[in-house]
Amino acid sequence: MMNKKKISYMPLHTYGMLLLAMMLILGCSRTNQRQTVETSPQLSIVDSLLGEEYLVDLCQKSFRPPLKFEPAADSILDLIRHNMSLDLEVEGSLVLNNCFLDEANHAGLLVTVVQGLNLKSDTNSFMAEYRQSFHELFGWANVNEKDLWVGDVFIKSFTIAGDQNIHLKLLCMSQSGNSMELNYFCPTELYPQLSSRFESSAASIRLMTPTF
Repeated sequence: MMNKKKISYMPLHTYGMLLLAMMLILGCSRTNQRQTVETSPQLSIVDSLLGEEYLVDLCQKSFRPPLKFEPAADSILDLIRHNMSLDLEVEGSLVLNNCFLDEANHAGLLVTVVQGLNLKSDTNSFMAEYRQSFHELFGWANVNEKDLWVGDVFIKSFTIAGDQNIHLKLLCMSQSGNSMELNYFCPTELYPQLSSRFESSAASIRLMTPTF
């Protein structure tokens, strides 16, 4: 049955605060100019580039973080939660799950869950708001978008390229349950050496329970 409830994504200023918090933690600068980003045509898992499997219980999906990406300290998670709590529209719809950091490379991975969003819900209105928020925040020319499937998981991918940092955002949806967001960050100059880890991590995404 179609879920008629409209799922609202976080308002633009709230996302901006979260991104700014992550950039401060990682020592990166905000995007302001477009750079060319090369991506592989097909995703494949390379075990040597990945850590251990991590289960996101709230959406029954799993993935493997990039190698050397370790769980963030509680103080960092508290900072991110504080920024999320500043906007009441976010409460109850967007849930922070975890954050992984590669401090040596000033890179990170923010894991969030969008409750109630799946391929049977009102994805059209959600995606319109979701897409517009990125283009307003980063500029139309700075956002590259593509669709892909990894097993039974549909992924809407956004690559935001700047002169100082790269942000790869994956919205992972299945036929039921909640959606998972994987938000990868790194300095632009390190993206060529880290991109294979990010892509291998994306290829590791799995649905833990069957969909109906």
